[in-house]
Amino acid sequence: MAFASYSVKIIKLNYQTKRAINDTRKIYSDAVSYCAEIVLDNWDIVSKLNSTDRNNYVEKLVHSTKHNSAVYPFDLYFPKMPSYLRRAAVAEAIGIIASYTTKLAIYEEERYHAISNGEKFKKNPPRLNIYPQTFPTFYKGNTYKDNHDGTISIKLYVNHDWKYVTIQLRNQDLKYIQKQLGTKKNPSLSYSYGAYRIVFPFSVSGLELKSNEVKDQVALSVDLGINNDAVCSLVKGDGTVLGRFFIDMTSNKTNMYRLLNKLKDLQEMSGYKAKQRKIWTKINGYRKNITNQVVHKIIQLAIKYDVDVIVMENLSNMKTKGKKQKIALWNKKKIINKIKDKAHINGIRYATINPRNTSALAFDGSGFVKRDKDNYSMCTFTTGKRYHSDLNASYNIAARYFIREYKKSMTEMEWSNLEAKVPTLSKRTHCTFDTMLRVVENL
Repeated sequence: MAFASYSVKIIKLNYQTKRAINDTRKIYSDAVSYCAEIVLDNWDIVSKLNSTDRNNYVEKLVHSTKHNSAVYPFDLYFPKMPSYLRRAAVAEAIGIIASYTTKLAIYEEERYHAISNGEKFKKNPPRLNIYPQTFPTFYKGNTYKDNHDGTISIKLYVNHDWKYVTIQLRNQDLKYIQKQLGTKKNPSLSYSYGAYRIVFPFSVSGLELKSNEVKDQVALSVDLGINNDAVCSLVKGDGTVLGRFFIDMTSNKTNMYRLLNKLKDLQEMSGYKAKQRKIWTKINGYRKNITNQVVHKIIQLAIKYDVDVIVMENLSNMKTKGKKQKIALWNKKKIINKIKDKAHINGIRYATINPRNTSALAFDGSGFVKRDKDNYSMCTFTTGKRYHSDLNASYNIAARYFIREYKKSMTEMEWSNLEAKVPTLSKRTHCTFDTMLRVVENL
């Protein structure tokens, strides 16, 4: 049995509901933080218990019942908090402390061995974050109800009380979930690309995510470019480039930008608001069509070549100026969000990397490139070599993913030795495809 998830945008979200969601998120995050401090204080006892007993033990520390008097005033700080949310906060807090103590133990062991062997140890100790910005999960029968009409009801913090609030979702999304993905599990809140979403996890029979060795993995690295909607490279973990693909919705983009120019002219004139609205409707239709077609082509490529992972840049913090750039970024974020969902549905892992310098650095390690002024899709390396800018970026995207995976499979000592042989590894935003090849050579 494997698991997948599908996120659905909340539509028609009014101010009151948005405020209730924000308040609920803050209260839940505060509850997790409060419980994390308690777990840390009592870790000597908690660590010796199994997972079920851990939850029960901490639950008794924070919540009073007829037969139990709580040691900590959780109920005073979080009055009337639904029991499932409280238990979820306890479980998440235990997970935070357990993860931290495990990482700390590994760090101390690696540090001891390095110092004992007279070697330098540059790795920083793990950081404990007991103030996570986290989202609650909603449990059927306690904090979640499916209304079977395109809406769901979730329990939120409203006017100092916990009440069910009806959330509207697109009916086609719910139908798709029910027909294609099997049985829904408890959904959770999330926030991405400027919108609140409900994330539905699923148990899907027959779906298994691949877990090949790094060198045997095949990645489809995707650069969402400026001139091309997407440039994809099929790269194996040993550095072999198996294929290159260019995806471009030229006709749709031409029509969309023509309408944008027309809209700009109308906005400089008065009395054409109705016409402007019609044009915006057409623009939105074109960009949605572009998004759906690009996503479909990328997923089909991934399925056709049986890839292990789809790798893309993390554009969540990217900002732009101008309508054309904003629309382009909107399209990119929508594509990323859709691919993430569809990848898992098809048993394909999804990963993101730091986008800094992926386009600015030459994949062959020769340094920074220079974009052509007359043809922005091309660039020139310091060696004089001219190359497609987005294809260059797609190589670097794949490289950064594989470098990170190789690092995960190594000890601190092994990685330090590798850094001595491949100096560019010391700064991840300067890693290129050439860096990856050097890593493979020195394994």
